[in-house]
Amino acid sequence: MKGNLEPIAPAQGLQLYLDKREPNVAESTLQAHRIRLQHFVRWCSQQDISNLNDVSGRDLYEYRIWRRNEGQLNTVSVRTQMSTLRCFVKFCADINAMQDGIKDAVDVPELERGENAREETIEEERVREILERLRKYDYGSVRHVLIRLLWTTACRLGGVRSLDVGDVNLSGDFPSIEFHHRPDTGTPLKNKESGSRVNSIDESTAQIIDDWLQDMRPEVSDEYGRKPLLATKHGRIGKTTIRRHVYVATSPGFVDRNCTCDTNSHDLSSLHKCSDSVSPHVLRRSSLTAMLRRGNNDSIVGDRADVSKTVLSDHYDETTESERAELRSKEFDWI
Repeated sequence: MKGNLEPIAPAQGLQLYLDKREPNVAESTLQAHRIRLQHFVRWCSQQDISNLNDVSGRDLYEYRIWRRNEGQLNTVSVRTQMSTLRCFVKFCADINAMQDGIKDAVDVPELERGENAREETIEEERVREILERLRKYDYGSVRHVLIRLLWTTACRLGGVRSLDVGDVNLSGDFPSIEFHHRPDTGTPLKNKESGSRVNSIDESTAQIIDDWLQDMRPEVSDEYGRKPLLATKHGRIGKTTIRRHVYVATSPGFVDRNCTCDTNSHDLSSLHKCSDSVSPHVLRRSSLTAMLRRGNNDSIVGDRADVSKTVLSDHYDETTESERAELRSKEFDWI
C-alpha cells in the first residue's frame, strides 16, 4: 500500500541498490547495472519525479518506450535494460520505496530462442587447424598454452589470466588446473568464490603446459609475489595481450585461409577490426557449443565453465534443433 511507503529520491534508491549488490557481484556487473539504471534516474528527473513512491506501472511502461527510442535500442538491448530495472524495482519494493508487486509491471520483452546470443562463432574444425599450426610452429609458447586452455576449458579471459604455476597439477593420472578467486591480489573471478573450481585437462594439454614451464616460461613474479602461469618478461600477462593473441591466432591468415574482411592491415594493432578473427569470448562460446555437440551433459559443461544452465542455454548453446534431437535420441536409445 502506498501509505506505508517511505519517501526516497531515485538517485538515493539507486545508491542503496548498488550498495546491496556490491558484495555479491563482479565489479563489471555492478558497473553495468549502475550505467543502465542511471538512465532511469535521468528520466525521473525529466519527468519531475523526485520520489520513487510516486512511480506507477504506467510510468514504467512509458520509460521503456522512452529508453528504446532515446537509445535506439534493439529488442535484445531493451530486454537487458528492463531486466535490470525489474531487479531495481523489486529491491525498492522490498525496502518500502515503491509499491508492493510493482515489479510485475516492468515490461521485459520476450525473445525467441537464440535471439539474444550473438551469431559470431568459430568452427571447431578451424580451431583444430589453429592448434595444429601452433603445435608445429609455435609449440609450448605462451600463445599455444593460452589458446589451448581457452578452448579445452571454455574459461573466461579473467579465469585464464588468474592461473598461477601452483594452480596446475601435472602429476598423477588425472592432470588438472584450479581456478581461484583472488581479488586482493588482482585476479578476481566473475562469480567470485562460487567460480572457484578444479578442471581436469587432457594429457596433451598437460604436456604442452609442462613444456612451457620447463623451457619457455620466463622466471618472473607479478607485483604481489605470485608466479603467474601465463607470463611475459614483465610479469602476469595482461588482458589486452590475451585479446591480441586470440585475434592473431583466429585470423584466417594464421592458417593460410582467405580473409573476407575490409581491414587493410592485419598487424597486432589492427587485428581486432578484422571481422573474420574472433575475441576470447567468442572462442569461449564456441568451445561450450562444441562440448554440447559432443553430447556432454549441460550441467557438467556449466560446472566446468562456471556458467548456469539458463545462461548456457540462452547465451552460449549454438546447437541446432536437429542436433539437440539427435543428442536426445542417443540418451534414450534404450527405449
